[in-house]
Amino acid sequence: MKLKENYLALATLGFGIIIFVFFKEFKTLTGGLNGFFGIPSFEFLGFSFNTDTKFFYLVWLILLLSILFSSNIIHSRVGRALRSIHGSDIAANSIGVNIQLYKLKVFVLSAIYASIAGSLYAHYVSFINPELFTAMESISLLIMVVIGGSSSIWGGMIGAIVYVLLNEGLKDFVPMILPSVGGEFQIIFFGVLLVIILIYMPQGLAPVLRNFWKMIPIPGKKEHPPIKKKNEPKVSAGGSK
Repeated sequence: MKLKENYLALATLGFGIIIFVFFKEFKTLTGGLNGFFGIPSFEFLGFSFNTDTKFFYLVWLILLLSILFSSNIIHSRVGRALRSIHGSDIAANSIGVNIQLYKLKVFVLSAIYASIAGSLYAHYVSFINPELFTAMESISLLIMVVIGGSSSIWGGMIGAIVYVLLNEGLKDFVPMILPSVGGEFQIIFFGVLLVIILIYMPQGLAPVLRNFWKMIPIPGKKEHPPIKKKNEPKVSAGGSK
């Protein structure tokens, strides 16, 4: 409850490793490394999402609804409280914000998002076991958040797109230059990229892209001129104008 930003992400990563070992060893509940087979396709009101195309539209629909829901939360009273906690715990507490309660709420909300994503993943691949969620997968998600920016709703999507494009591009480009190199080059590349972004762009790519978008001239876009202050009469030391 007292952690935030990158420290919270690292603590979550460590907790994820503990849960991974627990799921792997508790075979009576999770099936261990054998996991669960034959998970049926997702169905809603009798309609089965049993093809890649149908599932593609389903995932994008849920993603957009999640973003819309998150945007409404951010611009609500709860969102203002969360932003104040993000800025300063002490300042938020001084104005009567219940820090522990709001952090608990946002943790539960993030767990709901993760459960929805995990459920969709399980119905799509029809098989699930603990080996699919190793520490490396958690690190990949952390890299996506850092690349996109944790302070923006669109940061996660931007980070995921950039990560996947870079990851797939490296698989095709690097073997052409270094045929004998192994798969470790991806870990090295993203490790260096993570350090560079944390140093030079701690807010991620989302604010950079937003500022770049504002500079693009759009036809019909009204530019508001800067407000000019009127010349106020000077007041002398004696108080007369």
